[in-house]
Amino acid sequence: MFALTLESAPGYLVRRGLAPADAEIEVAELAGGVSATVVSARIPATETAVVVKQALARLRVKDDWRAKQERTELEAAALRLCGRLTPGRVPAVLDNDPAAHVVVMELLPDDASNWQAEVAAGRAHAEVGSWAGETLG
Repeated sequence: MFALTLESAPGYLVRRGLAPADAEIEVAELAGGVSATVVSARIPATETAVVVKQALARLRVKDDWRAKQERTELEAAALRLCGRLTPGRVPAVLDNDPAAHVVVMELLPDDASNWQAEVAAGRAHAEVGSWAGETLG
């Protein structure tokens, strides 16, 4: 089975038709990959920046925590649904590979807010809560 790594990501993107075969692809591991391998890939020739994410069967924690890798397909479906319901509010799914449990989505700009970091820092954003409540309602 395919294993996403910094080394395998460029070839994977080419095989999936998301990058030209001769393109320079800059990859970096993204932080927070406890339940998945998460890699950013920038393709200067096409001005494309993506996140490549593969669910792990065994989470990167001290105890032996297992999870179904098929959750990647559910994540892709949820992102697509949220994208239809709230255009421009979630990253666009560019590719989903159920056989490898990989989802490729657009990489948000460097200045985008990370909601997990905001919550962890104790910063509340009432306007976001209001918007979410109205949207769900």
